[in-house]
Amino acid sequence: MKTLAVILFIASAALNIGFLTGCQSLHDAVYGSPCEFVPSAPKQDETADLARIAGRLDIKTSGKTASDLVADICYKLDRSMDVPKAFDESAFNEATKDLLSGEKEILRKYQQFISDLQGKRVIVIERKD
Repeated sequence: MKTLAVILFIASAALNIGFLTGCQSLHDAVYGSPCEFVPSAPKQDETADLARIAGRLDIKTSGKTASDLVADICYKLDRSMDVPKAFDESAFNEATKDLLSGEKEILRKYQQFISDLQGKRVIVIERKD
């Protein structure tokens, strides 16, 4: 019994010494090679991709880190907009009874567009020119 305890103590001490001294073979066995323990910084390409997406959403990108851009993009995309309700057929007929046929067709296309948007997520980008 004492022999087993001594062997386990020596093995434990050897492992601790290996961890403390940074033994490469022990490190590779535990963390893998290349080391997967150290988190890597975002690549420049990821930041450039985020800046391109932010630019499409009219978000200022100068001097912002990748995490700043992610937060701004999420904020912009999480804002919700209520889609207006389309007229029912009787209300549409009442509204268009005095319109010309061309104007009536334009309003019908608008109604179809609004009907197609129902239940979908809408992102509105307002340009300030």
